[in-house]
Amino acid sequence: MPRAAGISTGRSSPYGSTKFWQESGSARPLSALTWILPKVDMVLIMTVNPGFGGQPLIPYTLEKVRELKKIVDAKGLKTDIEVDGGVRFDNVEEVLGAGANIIVAGSAVFHGDIIENTQRFLSVLNP
Repeated sequence: MPRAAGISTGRSSPYGSTKFWQESGSARPLSALTWILPKVDMVLIMTVNPGFGGQPLIPYTLEKVRELKKIVDAKGLKTDIEVDGGVRFDNVEEVLGAGANIIVAGSAVFHGDIIENTQRFLSVLNP
């Protein structure tokens, strides 16, 4: 129904937006969402503990991104994988390499020169 009308679909956890299924660190195993993957367009994996900006990315969360990417590929899906939290210039390539194709970079963009920071991110995302 929504997809037939060109609207992105998704599933949210009680704490997430209604546009996607939110995974917070290791709080929920990926097996909890494999059944719904064919029905959503995007999965968000939080790479920090939600609550405030400027936190460092939790390294082990990238393993969850890699695992999700393998599941998505194995099922032949086109599910977007979004990462939110701790994405900076020094780790964005690792985040993308893990399988994320949508990134949220709040503090890394808004601290300092916003235009310059945005251009730096775009140069990595669109080489």
